[in-house]
Amino acid sequence: SATSMYHMFYGCNSLTSLNVSGFNTSSVTSMQAMFASCSGLTSLNVSSFNTSSVTSMLGMFTSCSSLTDVVGVENFNIEALNHTYDFNTFMLGVTLPTARYDALLINWDAQDPFDGMSPHFGNSQYTAGGTAAAARANLISNDNWTISDGGTAPPVPFAMTVRTTAANETFTIPCQDVGTFNASVDWGDGSSSTVTTYNDADLVHTYASAGDHAISISGTFPNINFADAGDKSKVIAVTNLGQVGWQSFIDAFYGCGNMTSFTSGVTDTSSVTSMLGMFSSCASLTSLDLSNFDTSSVTDMDFMFSGTTQLQSVDVSSFDTSSVTTMYQMFVLASSLTSLDVSSFNTSSVTNMSGMFWVCSSLTSLNISNFNTSSVTTMENMFENCNNVTDIVGVENFDIEGITSGSGLTSFMIGVTLPTSRYDALLINWDAQDPLDSLFPYFGGSQYTAGGTAAAARANLISNDNWTIQDGGTA
Repeated sequence: SATSMYHMFYGCNSLTSLNVSGFNTSSVTSMQAMFASCSGLTSLNVSSFNTSSVTSMLGMFTSCSSLTDVVGVENFNIEALNHTYDFNTFMLGVTLPTARYDALLINWDAQDPFDGMSPHFGNSQYTAGGTAAAARANLISNDNWTISDGGTAPPVPFAMTVRTTAANETFTIPCQDVGTFNASVDWGDGSSSTVTTYNDADLVHTYASAGDHAISISGTFPNINFADAGDKSKVIAVTNLGQVGWQSFIDAFYGCGNMTSFTSGVTDTSSVTSMLGMFSSCASLTSLDLSNFDTSSVTDMDFMFSGTTQLQSVDVSSFDTSSVTTMYQMFVLASSLTSLDVSSFNTSSVTNMSGMFWVCSSLTSLNISNFNTSSVTTMENMFENCNNVTDIVGVENFDIEGITSGSGLTSFMIGVTLPTSRYDALLINWDAQDPLDSLFPYFGGSQYTAGGTAAAARANLISNDNWTIQDGGTA
């Protein structure tokens, strides 16, 4: 029933922790100076707060000088604030993590806030050149806000860990002749190098002692290219992909068979045009975090996850694939994947899906109902040996009229058995199109209903389109 939390914890400077997760704030109208001068708090979780009725947040966290994070503040509803001073000194003296402050700017800009406010976000810094920067600029220009903060965050370096096993062992960072290099390499043993070309001699380093070495690269470093060669086996982890001006990930970590984890962290991949073979044959990879990948410029995802045989899950649900033209063997031999969400994939420009899910033998189902296959010219081996898949939702609606070669459906679904209703629908829908003659589709153990529309469609594909169909026969 509380309607005001004005100065509730003001000046409680000896508090070192505070659990407010049970607070029902749906009726609260004032949070002015609620936590002001709680200088002993190091973190605070307000993710349960409903601020839809709050009309004042003036000085809410001001002088909480030890706070390093305020979880949930980025999701505050600020639309009830109705005076220009309602945000004054809001977070004076506080520094949010950049990721949190970025989210705050983006989420608050998406609302309809009061004009002319002057929020203070302490020393919090935002990521330059991205969505957060655009949101901040919009709040200033469109909503007439005056924002005080710590400005742009410095670019985050690329960081990886390598392992040497003997004294005086060398490690080489391989690159392609793509982009301009102007980077500083911290080798993790107290020494550093400056790199200005893709084949710079200073990309080679000798470690006096064996062990694990944390390499950090800052500046402009547009690509890395292990390409199944060189010191690929010495890489054991990528801990932050960083903001170093990435342009290409062709065969970036291909063959890094001892790399067990990869964390994108804070990164900018918006200029990357190819991820061909990026994680190919990373056979020890069990943890893969791609949550901050911007794939909007990527045209090629061939072999991207091929041979990641120990990887049980990968979240690609946020991938923007609108520019991708080829997904050839994208997940081939990702044999430990138990689930895969590709529901957000825009495949309208994709021409090649051959072997896309070949030997994803631990998947039990797949939903591709959003796939636009109107541009696809070949689907050979697309689902071959997905032996545990019991359903492929949406395959029955594939547009197959773009297939241009007789092998375009060869081995399409070897080892798979669709539900009869799905296979019936596939036969009917595909027969209704104008497919290429003389195709040899293989539908595994899938069975169709005898004596009905599906059987007639199948017979028509064989007699009129000269198809050779292999399946499980009648149900």
